[in-house]
Amino acid sequence: MSTTRVSEYDAFGPWIVEVFAPEDVPRLFRDHALDFDSARLVLKVPRDIARRDATPDMDLYDYLLVLDPGRLTILKRHGAGSQGRANATGQGGYDVMTVPSEQVVAIHDVVSLLDGTLTIHTSSGVAVSVGYNGSARANISRLVDELRVAATVDPPGAVGRGLLAAARTVGGEPMRLEPGPADRSFVSAFGGLSHANPDVVAWACHGRLNLAPRSSGFHGVVQRTMHTLSPMTLHGGVFASDGRALEVLGRHQWLVRGRTPDYSKSRLVVPFSSLERLEVSGHLVYEEATVVTMTAGETTVELVVPIGSEAERILSAVARVASIG
Repeated sequence: MSTTRVSEYDAFGPWIVEVFAPEDVPRLFRDHALDFDSARLVLKVPRDIARRDATPDMDLYDYLLVLDPGRLTILKRHGAGSQGRANATGQGGYDVMTVPSEQVVAIHDVVSLLDGTLTIHTSSGVAVSVGYNGSARANISRLVDELRVAATVDPPGAVGRGLLAAARTVGGEPMRLEPGPADRSFVSAFGGLSHANPDVVAWACHGRLNLAPRSSGFHGVVQRTMHTLSPMTLHGGVFASDGRALEVLGRHQWLVRGRTPDYSKSRLVVPFSSLERLEVSGHLVYEEATVVTMTAGETTVELVVPIGSEAERILSAVARVASIG
């Protein structure tokens, strides 16, 4: 058994590790040419298996993420996400996906307990997702920050300029973050965001809201009773920007049914240069909710915010401009 193989096995854990040299690249990906002098960030993402289930003959890393000037390259192990001894050395292989920076129209990083997913949306409508252990989110956040910089080189388009103008005239800057006791984590998340990028300013903030369906008659009575037993929650969020991209901090979904506590964390980044259309409409079921649809190329991103909230007023102001809608 080679020294390299033992070293990779001995070092295995849930950590996402930055790679600085060829000898630190997981052996599965070593035949892929890498230029460490030009790469801005290289990360290796381990398989989501317990340390006790790992063996020295396994390929122990699911992904190698390489951010170069102008592109993100994702090397993905065949069968990434599988458990046990599947795809051990000699039985696997990997796919290579390349995402040019100018095609990145949204970046969405979500963690629910230890289940993390980074999704990169492109102008062609393709979404590339990377699963990871949520305890290792710090390096994924670094990747999001770096990719955000690369994807916001171009100036804001018409919709982006509209959002910036609406934030100045409707929202006002800066604003106090008061989402309520259940969502204080948003304030901490914004603090980390603004620490990494001091130019980020909060535009809007709202806490969670219980929603009742708009149904009438007997059906409405039944629906409202069911919602009393299993309420629908419109989760809160923070909307912010540094003038180059929209940052939205929230939960893994806007609308969540039930009484189970939701401790998930979500960060959505939408470059202003990529936005082409913004539409606002009332929710079909919940009259206190507004649905916001942002379009960039073939990708659409949907948000749900409370009617009358600061976020709804800013986004609606942009949607009312005929030349944008």
